[in-house]
Order: sequence, then C-alpha cells, then structure tokens
Amino acid sequence: MKNKLYLPLIIVAFLLCLVGLEGYGQAQKTNTAKQTWVYHVVFGQLDNSADDAEQMLNQNGAQGWEFVGKSGNQYYFKRAK
Repeated sequence: MKNKLYLPLIIVAFLLCLVGLEGYGQAQKTNTAKQTWVYHVVFGQLDNSADDAEQMLNQNGAQGWEFVGKSGNQYYFKRAK
C-alpha cells in the first residue's frame, strides 16, 4: 500500500521541480539584456563657484544626464541609450 502512494508523490515532486526550473531559466533570460550608455563630456572652468557647478549639473540632469565623475575641468555624464 505504501509503495503505491510513493510513486504518485515522486511524480508530482518531479513535475514541480521541472516547472520551477523552467521559470528560473526564463527569469534569467530577461535579466541578461545589456544596458548601453551614451556619454557626454562638459569642458570648462566653473570659477570654483558652487552656484555655477550646481547650475551646470542641474541643466544636464534636466536633460537626462547622470553625473559620473570629474577630472580636472572635464565633467563626465551618462544616460541610457
């Protein structure tokens, strides 16, 4: 009697595992899309003024650019392509 009960339970467990693995595989496929970026460089001295820097950063931010770094008088921005 016990052997007759184990076989359907094993089959159900196996099918549940297959369904779970298939869903996991599909979720992985959707997350592998590569994000591409467009870059923008602003050259210029801002007279060491916080107001000038804030205005320049806000202007670029309003256009969708995200500030990523600064080197000397170069300000680097990126946004999704």
